[in-house]
Amino acid sequence: MPILALAARHHQVGLETLERLSARPAAVRRAVLAACPGVRGVVVLATCNRFELYLDVADGGPRAGRTPRGPARVETEGADDDAHAVTEAVAQTLGLLLADVRATLALVSHPVAHLCAVAAGLDSMVLGEREIAGQVRRAAAESRVDGAMTGALERLVSAASRAARQVATETSLGALGRSVVDVALDAAGLTPSGARPAGTRTEADPSMLTRCVLVGTGSYAGAVVAALARRGVRHVDVFSATGRAAEFAEPRGLGVLSTPEELTTAIAAADLVITCSGSGTVLGPEHFAGAPSTPPLAVVDLALRRDVDPAVGDLTGVRLVTLRDLAGLAPGLGAEDLTRARMIVDRIVADLAGADRALAWGRDLAAARRRTLDAHPPHARRRLHAALHPASARAHAAARAGDRR
Repeated sequence: MPILALAARHHQVGLETLERLSARPAAVRRAVLAACPGVRGVVVLATCNRFELYLDVADGGPRAGRTPRGPARVETEGADDDAHAVTEAVAQTLGLLLADVRATLALVSHPVAHLCAVAAGLDSMVLGEREIAGQVRRAAAESRVDGAMTGALERLVSAASRAARQVATETSLGALGRSVVDVALDAAGLTPSGARPAGTRTEADPSMLTRCVLVGTGSYAGAVVAALARRGVRHVDVFSATGRAAEFAEPRGLGVLSTPEELTTAIAAADLVITCSGSGTVLGPEHFAGAPSTPPLAVVDLALRRDVDPAVGDLTGVRLVTLRDLAGLAPGLGAEDLTRARMIVDRIVADLAGADRALAWGRDLAAARRRTLDAHPPHARRRLHAALHPASARAHAAARAGDRR
């Protein structure tokens, strides 16, 4: 599996850099495929934690760098040509300096193991998070739409999805129900039971549920609504600068805010404001002019490209929580859980390595068998085929195990 991966991750480059890289993932995917002759397929994974490219490169030799330890171990020297071509395409598409992109996107030594760990939530800002597995699947689906998916990338994504499922079911990580959204809601003071945050913005019965304003209608907004529902929040009003609020809200039984004026009015009555549009600054200090100063209004900005002007955090009576605050708030995982999860990832990587060897060597065996059969007269081929079958099966099993002798 000649897979090359380039990655920029939150703990290495900072969220501001990720914001610039993640601005146009679809454009990057198409540009890389069009501008890099050595690249047959590409998956772009752009999330609040990372910007990563997984590439099926044409040369399965030194670039793939296969070793008995696992598939697609990258040797930097052999991958440089492809990596340079890809970074040039990324820089040109995003209007960034080539030197900056090259300094930011690093080659991943073991792409298969890395994506499996990513999908399982082992390389996230919030360890064990749920959303990332779905984000990997969506990135693959977007590549299929663009004709940028290949068999090698399909097998890679399938292995990553399998790792996510097994880590969730065979360790306690699945029971934790971790997500970036949940950690943010904890930070905002919304308890898992659905109680209001400390202090309430209305004189209504305290048993009534929190009033929330949601800005954004993308896939992440769906995760926010689900997290709010788990905590008992039902009164959610949705605003979208793109005009998609009604399309998103009505099937879910949510309220619709159609104008900026309605948005400002709803914020004044809200207990919680959550943004996840990623379209640039949507809320500024002016939107909070009508909000009471006590108790504090919790504002959660989950967008990689900030939706909320940082100046909002300086307002009296507003408590702003952003992605930059969450890494230090998420609780850690036990060593036993992490060890078991990484063993699952290692097992899946080894299985995929065996399947890839069997696939590649199987082609060689099939070609050799055809040549042997073609060298004999037709009346002898059936008997010869039967005689060759046991040896072919043994060779196939040996290939999976890594023994080509």
